Amino acid sequence: NKTISQATKKADKGDEVVVSSGTYKERVTLPRGVKLSGSGKTKTIIKSDDKEDAVIEMKDNSKVWGVTVEDGRMGIYVTENAKAEIIEVRVRNNRRDGIFIENGERTDKERVSIVKSEITGNGWSGVYSQKRKLVVSDSSIQSNKRNGIMLAAGTRAWIDDNAISGNDYSGMALTLDGSDITVASKNSIRKNGREGIEVSGFGATGSIVVKKTRIAENDHYGVARLSKAKNMPASLWNGLVLQKDILFSGNAAGNI
Repeated sequence: NKTISQATKKADKGDEVVVSSGTYKERVTLPRGVKLSGSGKTKTIIKSDDKEDAVIEMKDNSKVWGVTVEDGRMGIYVTENAKAEIIEVRVRNNRRDGIFIENGERTDKERVSIVKSEITGNGWSGVYSQKRKLVVSDSSIQSNKRNGIMLAAGTRAWIDDNAISGNDYSGMALTLDGSDITVASKNSIRKNGREGIEVSGFGATGSIVVKKTRIAENDHYGVARLSKAKNMPASLWNGLVLQKDILFSGNAAGNI
């Protein structure tokens, strides 16, 4: 039987590897410029054959579409400085983060896009990103054992139209320092085990704007500000802007 890995190793930049329905037990590295297309996320399932590694490793300008990725140490690992697109993918039941994104430039040249995907039941966070440009849109990020989305200092991110619920920690754990993050319209952040959105500050300026988002029924606060530095100036929190069109309801400890 041919494997996905055999096909990707022969693939050149600009090639598309098309995978039939079925369950494949292997680890896949996507070379630079290669697209991996399944038959749909309920039909093509890639399970790790190595519990100590990611199921799919993505190099620069690679794309994944229409597969389920499960049972790895991580589901998808995006390498340093790699532009990547993850579209209509289901990432579930991995031991650590569902999607782990290494450092990169905060430009479109190294943007990571996660669109129309389901990221559920992973042992750590659904999505964890180091400093990078990131788009998360029209996705479901639910029932992960840590945070739904966790972003390190310096991240530039656009987050819109996602359902982020039932994660054991917070729906989103963001870092103010050096970041430029917009939590835009139509996000629903509900029933997470800690905060709806947790924002940590370590003493540097940054920008996080939250608007047109429903934040409801979280076990602690809707939005929590956590000062991680001694004597952190209160003025730094001016970088966290909560617009009036946020819909708060039923957060156990209060809205903010």
